[in-house]
Amino acid sequence: MAFAWIADQYVQPLVRSDVMKRVQDHKAMGHRVILVSGTLAPLLTEIGRLLGIEETIGTPLILRAGRYTGACEFPVCQGAGKVSRLKAYLGDDSIIWPGSYVYADSYTDLLLLEQVGHPVAVYPDDELAVHAQDRGWEIIR
Repeated sequence: MAFAWIADQYVQPLVRSDVMKRVQDHKAMGHRVILVSGTLAPLLTEIGRLLGIEETIGTPLILRAGRYTGACEFPVCQGAGKVSRLKAYLGDDSIIWPGSYVYADSYTDLLLLEQVGHPVAVYPDDELAVHAQDRGWEIIR
């Protein structure tokens, strides 16, 4: 499958060991780990497989007669769409938001970062770095 090939050839070499250590630490503590990204959902599933993350929420692609149409379902999993997709995925699960963590690298993830008690800026873009520093959030560089 093309998505598995992309994940193996292009994404895996970019995975940072310090970030993976965090994922492993959370899993070891029994935390639920969900990978949420604007990435196309089938590709994100493959990236999750590489990272050992079973639950992924990405931007779904539209299928017709078993074929991708080239279009995606809205809302795109970005900004407010990322928050709404995560909440829809979780449904009635009792998530303790103040005890939850979000790791993000882009200012576009601000709405999701602000949902939790432990926001972490990971190799952030300049705008997120300034915002995280002003709020006293942890920054991984």
